[in-house]
Amino acid sequence: MRWLVFVILFVLWVPALGQGQGQECFDYSGESLRVTAYGDVEADDYIRVNGNFAYFATEKTYGSMGVFRFGIVNVQNLTSPEFVGSYYWDSFYCYGIDINESLCVIASYSQGLQLIDINDPVNPELLEPLPTPDSVLDVALQGDYAFIAASDSGLVVADISNPINPQIIATMPTSGIVVGVEVSGALAFVTLSDSGLMVVDISNPEMPFPISFLPTSSKILDLVADSD
Repeated sequence: MRWLVFVILFVLWVPALGQGQGQECFDYSGESLRVTAYGDVEADDYIRVNGNFAYFATEKTYGSMGVFRFGIVNVQNLTSPEFVGSYYWDSFYCYGIDINESLCVIASYSQGLQLIDINDPVNPELLEPLPTPDSVLDVALQGDYAFIAASDSGLVVADISNPINPQIIATMPTSGIVVGVEVSGALAFVTLSDSGLMVVDISNPEMPFPISFLPTSSKILDLVADSD
C-alpha cells in the first residue's frame, strides 16, 4: 500500500515561518541533516541530495551584478560535511531545483528550464536551457521526464533522456496559474495559485490528465509528496 503524505503551507502561516531559523533541513538516508550557513550554504538556498552530495542553488546579487550560484557539499560523513565548492554563471533566475543521478534541473522563470550535468559531481557542466511556453516556477523529475510548473500554460512535461536535446512532449492546461509540482509514482500533485491542489495521472507522461481537485481557502506555498 502506498501512503502519500502532503505538507501544505498556507499564506496565513507565513509570519510564523522562517523567522530566526537560519537553516535548511532535508532528509538523507533516513537521518535529518541540518545545514546552518555551512561554508557558502545559506538559508534561502534550494537544496537537494543525491548520493553522497548535497546540491544547492540560488540567484544572488553582488553589488550591481546578479549571478546564478550552484554549490556542492559532500555529505558522506553526516557529522563532518565537506564543502566542495561554488560555481557561478551569468545571471538567471532560480525558483526551484530537482536532481537525479546525472542531472540537476533549475526552474528559471522566464528563462525556461536550466540543465546542469552532474555526472562528475565536483565538475558540474551547464547545458543549453529548454525554452518553455511560459515562466517556470517549479520542476520535479521522475525517470526520463521533467514535470514543469509553467504558470499560465499549466503543467508541461519534457523528455530529458537526452539532456543535450530535451524535448517538450505534453502540455496540460489548467484553470489557474501552476506554481508548484511534486511527483510520486503515477501521480503528479500540482498547486494552483489562489485555488488549490490538483492530482494528475502521469502514468503516460505524453498524456497527463487531472483526476481530482482539492480547493483551498488560501494560497499554497509549498507541497511535499512522500511514498513508501
